[in-house]
Parts: sequence; structure tokens; C-alpha cells
Amino acid sequence: MQRLFLLHICVIFLLNHSLANEPVEVIRIGPDTPSGGISTTVTQHNKKSWDTLDELSVDEIRGVQDTTQTTNEKLLESKSRQTAYQIDNTFKEMLTKCVSGDKKLCSQALAFADKNSTQCNLNSTEVCRAYAQIFLIHNQRQKALNARQIACNGGNATACFEAWNLYETGKGIKKNPKQGFALLTRSCDFKNAQACYQLAGYYRTGVGAELNLKKAKELYSKSCDLGNSDACDAYNEFL
Repeated sequence: MQRLFLLHICVIFLLNHSLANEPVEVIRIGPDTPSGGISTTVTQHNKKSWDTLDELSVDEIRGVQDTTQTTNEKLLESKSRQTAYQIDNTFKEMLTKCVSGDKKLCSQALAFADKNSTQCNLNSTEVCRAYAQIFLIHNQRQKALNARQIACNGGNATACFEAWNLYETGKGIKKNPKQGFALLTRSCDFKNAQACYQLAGYYRTGVGAELNLKKAKELYSKSCDLGNSDACDAYNEFL
């Protein structure tokens, strides 16, 4: 009797151990679903994935909203360990033809971006921007936002502005005014003329930021110096 009991315990242990190592079945639903809602099998050892935020680096995605020295140090440390990538020529060609209306190559470009998601990092900001473009074509806005925020944290002013724009339009993106404001501010800090102009409007109207006409004037001046003619006109209204 005792032997049968021990045998039963061993069988349960082996079954549990086997199940723990089995792939996890995941069903993704919504516009960010690469498989169109069809169940896909993933393992616990998958590398960085666009489909789940928790599998991406939180510092890379959200670090932009926290400008403390601690976070900056984390980002710099992370950046120093990452390989720099260039946009793959094959992907570039697929994306160009996709924009021209080739649906087949649109699908291939999306599959390429998903497969090579790790090439979007703090040292490869233009890769991130290119991947974000194909994600938007497929209406996968959360993935596009993730890519742009990583590029922004890598110091790409245009990516910061583009990420802010996704928050501003709000379609398919959870509203986050604090993050949006931080992205716009970061873009202006990186000398994006349009970002400084938009940010000045926040301070001028008191919508999106505390009313501060002095700050608005300074930002219009900065944007004007960076080449934005609308900002020059707005600045002259303060004279």
C-alpha cells in the first residue's frame, strides 16, 4: 500500500513537471494581434515581443516620462550594452512597395518587423521608426507607440514628437497626458522645431500645461530659431 502511494506521488510530480515546461497557449485579440485572433503558441523563454508590454524593457518604453537622474543612468547603462543596427535593405524595399499599395509586401514587412523586434533599441532609433511605420499601416498602434518611445529614449527628437502625436490623436492608445507632455518636452529639448511650437501652445492657452506666457514666448522663440515660421509669427504677437 505504501509503495502504491509513493508511486502515485511520483506520477503526479512528473506530470506537473512536464506541464510546467509545455508551451503556453495564448490567444491575442484586437488590432495589435499579428495572427488576427488565431491562437499562437509561445514559450516562457521568448525574446522581446511587441505583443506584451511586460516582455519589453519598461525603462526603454516608459523612461521618457521620468527624467530623474536615476532613470537616465539606467537608460545609459542599457544603451551601452545594446548593438547598433541599420534598417535592413530588404525591409526598406518591402516597406517602400507596401506604401505604394502592395498588400503582400505589407504583410511580409510586418512579419519581418515582428521577427526582428530586438533590432529596435536605444542605439537603433531609425529602425524603431521604420518598424513603427509598418505597425501603423496595419493599425497596430500600441506596437508603433512602443517603438517610437524606445527611439525617443534613445535621443531621437522626431520619434518623441511622433510618439506624442499618437497620444494626441488617441485612437487605439490609452490616454496618458503626463506621458504625452513628457514626450513633447523631450522632443523640444532635442531641438525639434514643431515640438517646441506645440509645447508653446500648451503654455499659451493653459490647456495641457499650467498657463505661462513667459514660457510660451521663450518656446516660440526657440522654435522660430529652429526654422518654424509659424512660431516666428506667434512670437511677434508678444512684441
